[in-house]
Amino acid sequence: MLLLAKFSHVNWFQIQAIIMSHVFYLIYVGLAEPHNTKADRALDLANECLLIVSSYSLLVFSPWVPDPYARHTIGWVLIAIVMITFVINFCFLLWPICHRIRRARYLAKVSRRSFISVLL
Repeated sequence: MLLLAKFSHVNWFQIQAIIMSHVFYLIYVGLAEPHNTKADRALDLANECLLIVSSYSLLVFSPWVPDPYARHTIGWVLIAIVMITFVINFCFLLWPICHRIRRARYLAKVSRRSFISVLL
């Protein structure tokens, strides 16, 4: 704690602290396996890996890199990483819904009941 208070004004130390916290959480998820399914673990590991990559890009926005063109370019890369993370999470969210709809359509076709009654 004393170390955090001493270097709180230094930008690079704050960014490194963020990166290290993500690395420690990644190690925890890998070793302790707090999630029930492999898919949840994979999603959490993918999210943490993409967060670590995006945290490393924050170093470009520190005073170390004064070039505005480099900051602009890395800003677009950071936006792309965030969008990739969003798409991955959205696919994990939609997959069970699509699977349930396909199964309900199949059951409605086989049992000759209405699609909505099978879905509910």
